[in-house]
Amino acid sequence: MNDLVLAEDVAPHVRLLTLNRAERLNAINAELCGALHAALEAAGAERSCRVIVVTGAGRGFCAGIDLQGYGQAPGNDGTDEARDHLGNQEHMSRLILRLRATPQPVIAAVTNSSAPVPTSATGFTLTECKIAPWHPAESRRSWGTSRCASPIWSNRSRSTATSSA
Repeated sequence: MNDLVLAEDVAPHVRLLTLNRAERLNAINAELCGALHAALEAAGAERSCRVIVVTGAGRGFCAGIDLQGYGQAPGNDGTDEARDHLGNQEHMSRLILRLRATPQPVIAAVTNSSAPVPTSATGFTLTECKIAPWHPAESRRSWGTSRCASPIWSNRSRSTATSSA
């Protein structure tokens, strides 16, 4: 793993991945995207890891794509500009697929950000969460957001079934 994504076990079964481009507000470029692919793959393959937390170094989580240039995704050779742009888009979009395929829950620890407004227009919803030590006997029970220590924003749909507790 290189220095663009720092991996650290911060608690038993918890892997913290830190985007480490603070000088660019952790803006995504080809190198950071590749490093995040590798870090998620490594954490996902580790059986002792039960949750992955992604955060950003410095004063911001992630500014989005690096407007000074994404760089070259793996496989781009510079001979066909249109194919290279498509290769860059595929490289970035596969990161979303990697996040969704990771067996552990992935939590974004967003710092210094304006959280999106939960509307159907943005596609973001407030998910149900439980902030407590995990126990196998509780794995089938979900608690509503009233039980959250702090809400978690996600693009996954909110479950309609909640239990009262």
